[in-house]
Amino acid sequence: MPVPLPPNVTAHPTVAQLLPRAVLERLAADGDEPAAEIDDRQASREAVSAALAQLATEEPAPVLELLDRAVALWPENAAGWIAKGWVYECLGRSGSALACYNRVLLDLQTEGAFLLERKAECLQARGQAEAASLCRSRAARLRTDE
Repeated sequence: MPVPLPPNVTAHPTVAQLLPRAVLERLAADGDEPAAEIDDRQASREAVSAALAQLATEEPAPVLELLDRAVALWPENAAGWIAKGWVYECLGRSGSALACYNRVLLDLQTEGAFLLERKAECLQARGQAEAASLCRSRAARLRTDE
């Protein structure tokens, strides 16, 4: 019996091949019916991994839909928010990317040089050169501390 997939999310053959059945079932669940075999965190992590693998071969829009579902399952998934920001950057939507990066930096209080550099690129694209420079400086300090 085929797994009921969320529309436009895991209906893409690439994703269906990359994700185990339990993850597909969890992504298809509406939130009220947890799958016994897998929890939201695991499903979210695996969905992000599949989305990144899919990004190498497909357009960013379907990948973004998968990432939306992944972070909806587990909002504290920093990798999901970072990946989602990267996809927004690929789509030329620096404001949306910036919101994703800020989610990780501010709400989840996770900081890293790569993330700050991505944020700087988004700020630069939005004409906020001074803020971008501050992010780059902070990223450079973090890199020297590593």
